[in-house]
Amino acid sequence: MVNRHAASSDISSGDKELFCAVMNPLTGNYIDLSQLSTTPNNLHKVDHNRDRKDWEKTRWMVRSREVNLNFTLGICSSPTTDEDSVSNSTGAYYVDPDQHQEVSIGDFATTPRFMGKKLTLAYENGDMCPNGVDRRASILNFVCDKEISTKAQINFVGSLHNCSYFFEVKSIYACPTSHKSNDVNVLGIFFGIFLVFFLVEWGRRWFYGRVRARLRYNNESTVIDARPHWETIERPSSWRRVFKNVFRFGAPAKNAGIKLSTSPQYRNPSTDSLVRDIEAQNRLLDNLDATSASS
Repeated sequence: MVNRHAASSDISSGDKELFCAVMNPLTGNYIDLSQLSTTPNNLHKVDHNRDRKDWEKTRWMVRSREVNLNFTLGICSSPTTDEDSVSNSTGAYYVDPDQHQEVSIGDFATTPRFMGKKLTLAYENGDMCPNGVDRRASILNFVCDKEISTKAQINFVGSLHNCSYFFEVKSIYACPTSHKSNDVNVLGIFFGIFLVFFLVEWGRRWFYGRVRARLRYNNESTVIDARPHWETIERPSSWRRVFKNVFRFGAPAKNAGIKLSTSPQYRNPSTDSLVRDIEAQNRLLDNLDATSASS
């Protein structure tokens, strides 16, 4: 059929991934409506038997009780047959109940677009309107619906001056799906996040190591030495005490003396006071010894 060849030529001449598909510029979501057409994007090899069966499933009949018309629609392809009087580029038509002839309400298109938040597909350049000036057109509004069992459910919404026709298409294929370029972008974002996390973790470990080394140095050189040395009890190291206990059984431990340091770098008011008291006591003992010797 000519409509299948027309759709196939659109795919081969342009970007196959964008046939009857669109990417939301605001969210980056990718919607592929080609599964509702006679030539879906994943149909790489053209199988005539399968193509014919898919064509039967992508030809929708819509009944309208308001205007008492029966519409026949195709999505991104033509639903016409060889017996129809309308052109094979027609995307939607109905049968005039009075003249019993097909009336085209727009040629099919393969470029869905977003009108605000609504995904639409416009069929234009149909038969002449009753006003004799404009040509009939149709607007298909797609709605994401993951609960319907069929590929699509099309309802007639209304018409304007018997010249413009509006339909609502509910389908799971109108729901956003992932796209190859999106997958690459997601991979790049994931790699970037991993790299940032690695740098932050490496910086944290480096900073923690520097702080820990600094604290260890301060504990060994500043914190312990800052205490007055006359308050420090001299003790042998732990390994030396163990060594002495092993080779000197039962030996009484010697009382540790008080370490006095009068070096300028360790002197403080408490140390000077203690030294003065000891010197005064020594002078007093010397005077007593001298007095007792003279007597």
